[in-house]
Amino acid sequence: MNSGDKLDYYLLGQLVARSSTASVFRGTDLNTNRQVAIKMPHPEMESDPTFVDRFRREEEIGKSLDHPSVMKVLAEDGRNQTYMVMEWFEGVTLRHLLDERKIVSSERAVRIAVSICEALEYIQSRGVVHRDVKPENVMVDAGDHIKLIGFGAAAQVGARRITFTNLAQVVGTSEYVSPEELKGKRGDARSDIYSLGVMLYEMLTGRTPFTG
Repeated sequence: MNSGDKLDYYLLGQLVARSSTASVFRGTDLNTNRQVAIKMPHPEMESDPTFVDRFRREEEIGKSLDHPSVMKVLAEDGRNQTYMVMEWFEGVTLRHLLDERKIVSSERAVRIAVSICEALEYIQSRGVVHRDVKPENVMVDAGDHIKLIGFGAAAQVGARRITFTNLAQVVGTSEYVSPEELKGKRGDARSDIYSLGVMLYEMLTGRTPFTG
């Protein structure tokens, strides 16, 4: 799919992000004229059961969450292809911000960190552990409002056991992963707090405290 293509009742606009597994387009809901973000897996990933499981989990968890600092996944039925529709948020990832500025002021770093804390407190109250908190999964706008994204590695209380080892091929860099997860143990709410601490350190110093 490319910009300008129609996907069910969505019109695909600008390609705003692309990873090794999926692309994200800005889109327009042709029924309401609402701006949305549409995440589409690359065709070759749809035959990967591990990725498909992560993608579906990200969508289901996203639909169940409703908080100003958590990216909202919109409920959509009757789709002809595999994709995820999310609210549109005008911002950049914290990774993009850090790549540009290296460090941010202490006031701004604390402001962003507090918003992430509020998002984590909320998802934990809903029985969700993110398990992949890192700058790539935090979006920030010009007013320092944030959206926590990337719930593909998330786990819910009572769900089947998922370890970092199982997800090593897709989770990414290890600098933000808690020591217990690196040892193959199941992460919990404390693991997300550890990852937040690493990000706060990086915002203030321009580097992570440890390298993977």
